[in-house]
Amino acid sequence: MELYSLQQQPYYDSFTQSYRQIITINKMPEGPLKKRVKRVHNPQLSPFQFPPPQNCPPPNCIFAIYGDCGQLMCVDQLPEFFNYLIQNNYIFDYQLTKMMEKSKVQSSNTLLCYIKYEKN
Repeated sequence: MELYSLQQQPYYDSFTQSYRQIITINKMPEGPLKKRVKRVHNPQLSPFQFPPPQNCPPPNCIFAIYGDCGQLMCVDQLPEFFNYLIQNNYIFDYQLTKMMEKSKVQSSNTLLCYIKYEKN
């Protein structure tokens, strides 16, 4: 069984020249979700738009989630994305998500939830 964290992350879209809140995952997933995840360059955010991270420097590459039409998924599309996860046998780990939300560990990105995937 594999465990993954889903996060909300600010991302500068150079094509539209705007900041977006996208959905990312901590590593390349197993199962059907793998087809909707791409490793992308993570451009440095402007310190005038977003404060610099306090803990660690942001990674140069991130694993971003893409929608059906090949666009980066934004947090506004969470209901659609969660439905996709349920339909493809991913399991939400409510206990771990709650525990991490209550902990004093602070990440530079917002934790959405933890999910699991069990290979058949």
